[in-house]
Amino acid sequence: MEKNAINQNTDVNFGDGVNVSMKTVQDIYNKITGRTEQITKSYDISHIADFSDLEQLHEKITQMCEQYNIISRNENIEVFYNDKHKQTISSFSRFKIHDKSYGSPTENVRIRYNFMILLPQTQSPQSYILDINVHSRSALIERSHREIGVPSSIWSMITTSTGFTKISFVDYSVARNFQNVIDGWFETLDASPENKIVSFLQKYSFLSAPLFKIAMSGTYLFGTWASFNSNRTAELSSNSSFLHAIVMIFGGAMILWVAGQEIGKIFERYIDRILPISCLQINKGDFRMLDSHRKKNRHSFLIASLSVVVAIAINVASSVFIQYLGL
Repeated sequence: MEKNAINQNTDVNFGDGVNVSMKTVQDIYNKITGRTEQITKSYDISHIADFSDLEQLHEKITQMCEQYNIISRNENIEVFYNDKHKQTISSFSRFKIHDKSYGSPTENVRIRYNFMILLPQTQSPQSYILDINVHSRSALIERSHREIGVPSSIWSMITTSTGFTKISFVDYSVARNFQNVIDGWFETLDASPENKIVSFLQKYSFLSAPLFKIAMSGTYLFGTWASFNSNRTAELSSNSSFLHAIVMIFGGAMILWVAGQEIGKIFERYIDRILPISCLQINKGDFRMLDSHRKKNRHSFLIASLSVVVAIAINVASSVFIQYLGL
């Protein structure tokens, strides 16, 4: 969500021919009320951000500051880990030497910048606060699944955000410039490629069980019907032969109906477990989690694929069985 742009060059008429710039009006409003405005924005890019990316963000913010008269500035970094541990670091230079051997995956990095900026046409510095959060969706899903027991596939639909920013400001044009820098940084992050086939199957995965049972039993019934011919129909003229054929046909169809239901559930469960990777890579725990996440995705894809193969194999076997019985 973003605030609409304000034309900073517009003069405000106070009567008696007194025109005051919008910057001055905002400065007066801030002095009288002590209030600041805010811009917030959420991101859903499936990124893989490492420490060099965070350094690049810091450099971009620093370069942006060069065009302003910065009276004072400071930053602090909070790192939230998967084991509920939090580390607070007082500056980015200290962040560069933080412990990268920590074994718990990183859930979130929050960087807060505090600026006092003296703008033209204002008499005193104004406060600007930038809160930049970079989430590891993979780590959040992992902890939620471990502690709450919510299936990863369900939690992934809830946990869509991979970043969040909040800028508290007095002058909108300054805030807008900072927001543009942050937006540009998020867009340059390496993004996990989306498998469109998997995404399509996940969108309609709830139909897996009905489709599998209808397809398997329907194929079986069609196969038995196709195998009949006029000669075979004559052979089934006796009641016992006809009853035997009916039992074999519809009994087999019911078995395949149940088998299709269960195989469809397996396919749905494992196709939904293939989750988009979005994480931070700033310590050993992050690298281990990324490797584990990729292995789980490959395993889930393999099981989902095997369920389709098993369904086809059962149908082929049932067709052979029909021919063997001579139905």
